[in-house]
Amino acid sequence: MTSHTSPCRKRRKGLRALIVASFLIVPFANMFSQVSCDTARACLGNALLFPGGEFDYVDVFTTPTLERIASSGAMTVSLWLDLERQAGVSQYIAGVWGPRTDRDDQWLLYVDEQDSLVFTVSSGSTSLGPFDNTVARAGVRYGSWIHIAATWDAATGEVTLYVDGRLISRVRNDDYPAVSMRPTVSYLQLGSFNGLTNDPDTQHPLKGRMDEFCLYDRVLDVDELRCVMRTAQQGDESGLILYFRFNETIGDVLCDASAFSTRGNRRGALRFVPSDRVVPPSMFATPSAFTFPLGCVSDTTLTVSLVDTSSCGEQVTLALEGPDAAAFTLGATRITLLRNQPVDIPLIARLRITGEIHATVVVRPRNSCNPLVTIPVDIVRNTQLGVSAG
Repeated sequence: MTSHTSPCRKRRKGLRALIVASFLIVPFANMFSQVSCDTARACLGNALLFPGGEFDYVDVFTTPTLERIASSGAMTVSLWLDLERQAGVSQYIAGVWGPRTDRDDQWLLYVDEQDSLVFTVSSGSTSLGPFDNTVARAGVRYGSWIHIAATWDAATGEVTLYVDGRLISRVRNDDYPAVSMRPTVSYLQLGSFNGLTNDPDTQHPLKGRMDEFCLYDRVLDVDELRCVMRTAQQGDESGLILYFRFNETIGDVLCDASAFSTRGNRRGALRFVPSDRVVPPSMFATPSAFTFPLGCVSDTTLTVSLVDTSSCGEQVTLALEGPDAAAFTLGATRITLLRNQPVDIPLIARLRITGEIHATVVVRPRNSCNPLVTIPVDIVRNTQLGVSAG
């Protein structure tokens, strides 16, 4: 993909304006801290709708943190996307690309006119237009949510492309390996790119919905990518330098939920809409309920078994609620689950009352993509005199 030297209408003041804007905005961005803006942390909250108009995109002005990608020699971009097809044109998802060919090209994720998902990284040491790019491709699915992840590793010169947690493409340009990424004053855009022209026949902004956009300055392995796909990030994960949950309801400044509070600017007719992504649960509890009669026994021990089928190391807290919660004690209130390794938690009952006894074991996953689990405890305890003789 070659960017274009002629600026589009949204770049009337040219590259100099980009430089000035980046320096003017960055100090202001520090006012938007994680504590002040990252309040809606639900896994399935809102998503950002891109209507596909010429001015419908997100600007993320360059900061020293985002420049780590070039200096570290590694990156991972991860996001959920629900695309609408635009026949016969390229539509742009995210990247730092243009407006000057090669000089401002770093990386770009887009869908090409043949309906292929494309991740391309420009060589940082040569300037040969599209010939020295390293390009990975995969098929794309329209009209439903897919998870996309792409990585670049300067140590190997490889780029990879994952769809729904499966590696689809791993590519190295042996003639012009992508062992470096050139610095640029151009900046990250979502839904467009800095070299977009006004030619509606070839290049279009994104049309669809985006959710959970994450950018890292390191290469995540496949297990980590699958965990990112299944979880809502906390914001302090290793290498996470930009994180948009898109859970806002109003406002033109997107909340960066990472530790770096980078400013994202919502342009045009972009709007927040409810997200209907489906994330399959990975944590399961047995039994689903405790319901049984109990004789004159006053003390007994039940067992709650928890298992996580992912490799994410789910952390959970357990608590007791309900009118008779004080009659029970949990053997543990905070545990970490490893993949496919069940953990049994004793539930000790010390019953000094008779009749109907009601409580609930509540299991709260740290990962908000896993649902809250409630296990009702309904026991009917009879005294010795209350038991029928026959």
